[in-house]
Amino acid sequence: MRIGGTSTSIWCHVELFAPPSSFPSDQLDRCDVATGHVLDHVLYLVRCIPAHQKMKSQRWWIASRLEGANKLYGTRNLVSERTITATDATFEVREIDRVVVAGHTNSEVVFEILASNGKLSSQQLALRNEYLEGLAAYREQRWDHALAKFSASLEALPGDGPSIAMLKRIEGLKANPPPQDWDGSWHIEK
Repeated sequence: MRIGGTSTSIWCHVELFAPPSSFPSDQLDRCDVATGHVLDHVLYLVRCIPAHQKMKSQRWWIASRLEGANKLYGTRNLVSERTITATDATFEVREIDRVVVAGHTNSEVVFEILASNGKLSSQQLALRNEYLEGLAAYREQRWDHALAKFSASLEALPGDGPSIAMLKRIEGLKANPPPQDWDGSWHIEK
């Protein structure tokens, strides 16, 4: 199978192998990747690119902020919607959230890579389905339904970081509701 640089890099993470040559620097403007194995290479390349080249696009900023978001959600491989589009359905993913990262005003939809295309386990499929229902209820401020669905996703995969993060967040939002015009985006300050 021949896949582009973005897909190759993410595939290396999915397969738990990421040689340094796997992420060509000419791909940085096309995607935002923050993964456990690939991340080291992405950040190395980002740090080695001269500042005037970095400023051609803010994509490198998003990738670096997704690293911090991995800690928030208890994940290892968050990617942006732009990256998912660039991989052309090579991976099974789960939408995690809509976030606004520090230094930006626009929201980004972020995803977690679960497996190569067609290789989801029944446990991962149940996790993804319950989580997506919870995410829809969360964005509609139907807190009790969202809590039930995120709890169900946690039952499908005990210890699931994103489900735990969303359950904690919703408890706070129930006590202090967001404004009526809230679009469901979460602001990540670090």
